[in-house]
Amino acid sequence: MSQMSKQDPLIENHTVDYVPLAERHGKARDLFTLWFSTNIAPLPIVTGAMVVQVFHLNLFWGVMAIILGHLLGGIVIALASAQGPCMGIPQMVQSRGQFGRYGALLIVFFTAIIYIGFFISNIVLAGKSITGIAPSVPVPASILIGALSATAIGVIGYRFIHTLNRIGTWVMGSALLAGFVYIFAHDVPADFFSRGGFNLSGWLATVSLGIIWQISFSPYTSDYSRYLPADIGIARPFLATYLGATLGTILSFTFGVVAVLATPDGTEAMAAVKQATGGLGPILMVLFLLNIISHNALNLYG
Repeated sequence: MSQMSKQDPLIENHTVDYVPLAERHGKARDLFTLWFSTNIAPLPIVTGAMVVQVFHLNLFWGVMAIILGHLLGGIVIALASAQGPCMGIPQMVQSRGQFGRYGALLIVFFTAIIYIGFFISNIVLAGKSITGIAPSVPVPASILIGALSATAIGVIGYRFIHTLNRIGTWVMGSALLAGFVYIFAHDVPADFFSRGGFNLSGWLATVSLGIIWQISFSPYTSDYSRYLPADIGIARPFLATYLGATLGTILSFTFGVVAVLATPDGTEAMAAVKQATGGLGPILMVLFLLNIISHNALNLYG
């Protein structure tokens, strides 16, 4: 297995080209931390809250649909990730072999739309978060600060992104767990378990949302596995990616469900998170802000 050079450049060199075997490094568990930490963020929490607020499912049926959707969709992202060590090139460059030089342009076009959609959604949330923490900073300036910070991380590249998410896994995972504990350690509303119900259309929509959420990462999944040693095989990258992506999103979606059920009906999702977690709320908001910026770096890097 090849080792990482002792004099690695600060800014990544192989942004779109093949990663030579001599420069391969890392372990499969890095994929778990990347995809787990990336998905402990406001956007999946807000999306999870839709299960109650839009699709009108109760806690049980909502969580069941969330789990099924992400477990199914996670297969696609994990398969795409497993190609990275074998190919050594970014996902969109791989598409040339599958669709041809010109056919790949259509794939790149739609992928760019996904990137932009995620970026805009996250950066607006980041701007509102910064302004919520520091009201004297206007939202447009906050959005600019978040965008520039994400750009800096994306420019530095692969190693820095993985390092941030290794740290983020412990920090964000602990924070989310603390949020769950706080909510259930305090009195929840009388309708916490009974609000909503079961309806087939809402349940299927939630399952579909989970599948689509996972698949939407597929266009740049192997960008973050292509530096792994070529002899690492398929099973380990597949499993690490699958567990990280599904566990992170299931927890975040479920947290969104729990937060809105723990607050009065109609409360906006992130306001519900802050209200339901009491004294932890401001801390969670700061951590979510940092993770939004890190998440957006993935969109820019891809």
